[in-house]
Amino acid sequence: MGTLGTGMLIIAILAFGVTGGILLHTHWPFGDGPADAPDAGDYGLIVELGELVTNIATEVPGRDRYVHLEIDLLVEGDATRDALSVYSSPIRREILSIVRGTKVSQVEGRDGLDRLAEEIADSINDIIDPLEVDDVFFTEFLIQ
Repeated sequence: MGTLGTGMLIIAILAFGVTGGILLHTHWPFGDGPADAPDAGDYGLIVELGELVTNIATEVPGRDRYVHLEIDLLVEGDATRDALSVYSSPIRREILSIVRGTKVSQVEGRDGLDRLAEEIADSINDIIDPLEVDDVFFTEFLIQ
């Protein structure tokens, strides 16, 4: 690469770097930048359940579909987090059962995912009663 090519490459890298920095600063959703981001403690504890892969019901008999999902749970405190750890196998089994019984058309769109999250939270809360999960977040939800 000649001197002209190297100079153009450096200019392009600097331009993208400056533009990216401006965009990050002006579009950061929490005020003036990352320092103003809310503390996770403001919302409770996040417990990662990890990766789950299972089949999901379809409207077409004989057509297998699978769902890959990762779930995080919002909980109030350490006691709930500890209960989720103790009951992790029954909780995972219940989530898999719920997802297997759900049709693809039932989880289309935000409303469908919200209903599924609510059903999962209710089932987990039945297992860890009297403790409870405040919210269920799908950090990944992929149907194949």
